[in-house]
Amino acid sequence: MRPSPDQQRAHPTYLKPSTIPLVIVTGAPGAGKTHYVRRYSQPGDLVLDLDEIILKCAGASTAHPTQAQKDRWLAHALKRRNDYLLRLSDAEPPWPRVWFIVSEPCATWRQWWQDRLQPEAIVVVTTPFRECLARVSDDPLRASAVRRYFELFALREDDVVVLGTARTVGHDGWPEAVNAAG
Repeated sequence: MRPSPDQQRAHPTYLKPSTIPLVIVTGAPGAGKTHYVRRYSQPGDLVLDLDEIILKCAGASTAHPTQAQKDRWLAHALKRRNDYLLRLSDAEPPWPRVWFIVSEPCATWRQWWQDRLQPEAIVVVTTPFRECLARVSDDPLRASAVRRYFELFALREDDVVVLGTARTVGHDGWPEAVNAAG
């Protein structure tokens, strides 16, 4: 069976291994992926976040894209994201490190990204289901995506697990990362 155009855009087969340090950060909506990347990224690093790309395409200033913005801009945003991902295999890419945020609950797809891009690590931000739902409670689209994520979620042996916790003032909520294998 041939993949649909949306599947081909979401998982482009023409990508090559990254020639620069790459960290893929995954987790449910509301898990804290962006918070994690903001904490560890450095000036000059490239952060690839599809939601941010959609918002830029739409010229919006909200925190997360609406369903209408996703419907209108998803294909264009995926093309822009994939153009950046393709540049990771350049001989001299212009960024010292890339942080690629993708909500990828299926272990098989995270393995696909591992095989395709060969990142330094795939970090899975694990935050409890109820906490993720509470964080996205004002957005039914994201709440539905949280439920779908937890229905499909499975760890890979090589996933680096970062435990997300409740956000409290004055506490970063991010303990040291541990390997999923133990």
